[in-house]
Amino acid sequence: MKTDLSIILNSVVKEAALFLRDDMKINILEIKAINDINLDDYIGVIKFIGSEEYIVIISMDDKIFEILFNKFFQDGVASDEKEELVNALPDEIINNVAGLAIRNFPLNCDDLELSLPVKIEKEKILELLDKNNFQHYKIITSDGDFDCSVIYNNKTL
Repeated sequence: MKTDLSIILNSVVKEAALFLRDDMKINILEIKAINDINLDDYIGVIKFIGSEEYIVIISMDDKIFEILFNKFFQDGVASDEKEELVNALPDEIINNVAGLAIRNFPLNCDDLELSLPVKIEKEKILELLDKNNFQHYKIITSDGDFDCSVIYNNKTL
């Protein structure tokens, strides 16, 4: 039985909002469902895998990413490490958010397990969105936008 995407997405959005507000001290202005997706440059992807498969995607604009990066690495980073950390931070965030979200899933989702973060090119994500059922929320903050999407994957990835 396919789980309603909104159950998965609502848990992810709740944990993302708590992360932004409570952990990162970022002011949330609005959380809203949207139909059009514009993936920003900073993307984290992870899967919930079981009898069904869901792909969770977060996307951050430049402004909020820079703020999150500076909060994560308050002591600064060596210039030769920065690119690697920039690439790793979205994965770290999605791993934390999804790991907390899975605790709130209903019993009919108890076979879902969290994968490691997955690297997927932006074009492939857009293709998956075209071919599969998905839902998307935008968390609008005073420091930029943070998007959350969940795709019900028909094993096309």
